[in-house]
Amino acid sequence: MSAYTLGDEHIAVLVHAGLSNPGRPLSWHVPTPPGQLPLDPTTSNGITASWAPGDRARQLTTASADAVGQMLLDQNIASVNEVYSDDDLAIYTHHRPRSIHRRPVEILKAIACYRYQAGDTRDWNDCEAFHFCAALEAATIYKLPGWDEAAWAIGRDTPILSEHTADTGQS
Repeated sequence: MSAYTLGDEHIAVLVHAGLSNPGRPLSWHVPTPPGQLPLDPTTSNGITASWAPGDRARQLTTASADAVGQMLLDQNIASVNEVYSDDDLAIYTHHRPRSIHRRPVEILKAIACYRYQAGDTRDWNDCEAFHFCAALEAATIYKLPGWDEAAWAIGRDTPILSEHTADTGQS
């Protein structure tokens, strides 16, 4: 597969999915690249102080949706630029995706696609987009059908989920 810049709709779906955690804003670590100053906290960028001194986190809110979408697009473009020795740029403005009712599996697949298209920079494992994807993936996994009913710890006598749901009459 070749590298390409994802469309605004793909980025909007990721941002919207991150906004879909009622009462619990999605939050993740924001690394400070070597030799650079950390981002200053503002409402519009969602940056907050983290638990570690000098460390930063970002919260996804409607106020920070543009900044988060821009960060995701910037990383995707940096990856494509790295692969093709280009120097493209683009501006992102968040919009409501065409469909706001995506299933968890669709969001997980969109994250996988984004990681593939944005992961070709040398700093991928240390960049903010990497941490955003990990946070969104973790939040989305909890929304998978059967998550709440599945056993937490599995022993030899633990029924498989289909047996458990058959016994309780759930589907």
